[in-house]
Amino acid sequence: MIKLTAAPEPVWIDIVPGVRVQLRPWSTPVLAAGQAAASAAVAAGHSADVGVVAFTMGVARYAALAWEGVGDEAGEPLDLTPAALQLLLEQSPEAFRAIDRDYVTPSLERSAEKNASAPSPDGTSPA
Repeated sequence: MIKLTAAPEPVWIDIVPGVRVQLRPWSTPVLAAGQAAASAAVAAGHSADVGVVAFTMGVARYAALAWEGVGDEAGEPLDLTPAALQLLLEQSPEAFRAIDRDYVTPSLERSAEKNASAPSPDGTSPA
């Protein structure tokens, strides 16, 4: 059975103290954005490892709704844009790791669990 949530809430991911990013709830369009970014990287001749990085970056660019604690070189708050988020992910390994570890990986694991075969009703197979 697939259980649907009426209106899932966005999630906040803490990057480092004072810096966080708000992301859309995990959904098919979020997954598709990651897959498209990974496919584009591999089609451009990059390795599968680069495709994995592109997947997380594509997910983040699509899913990001807001952020706090990110500024420009002068320390002025920076508006969230796909280009600014890309810079954050490229320049801050902590940001990339936090989004991958706390948003992408758990979401993919939950999706994989939903796609697994259900056990037989009494927990054993007929054989």
